[in-house]
Amino acid sequence: MFLNNFLWRHIMVKRLSDQLSDLSVRAKNLETAVAAAQKEGHDKVVARTAEARASATASVDKVKQSVKAARDAGSTKWGRNGSKTRRRHGRVEDARLREEARD
Repeated sequence: MFLNNFLWRHIMVKRLSDQLSDLSVRAKNLETAVAAAQKEGHDKVVARTAEARASATASVDKVKQSVKAARDAGSTKWGRNGSKTRRRHGRVEDARLREEARD
């Protein structure tokens, strides 16, 4: 009985120590995995922030180009309309002066 009890305790102690050792290894692996996940999460946030910033910058540049193109088109159109208006005004003024000269 003593031998049987001794063997049982020895086996149980060894199993417990093995279990604790395995648990220690698993805990360390879990810590490593959590640290890697946190770093990966941080890296993804940094990457997404950079992507968002680049996208926003590209959008702002595109809007600036559109505004410049609209301004240039408006200036050109305004210039053409101004020339037409000045010519029409000149013709009206000439007609008025001719009318005054006849009177």
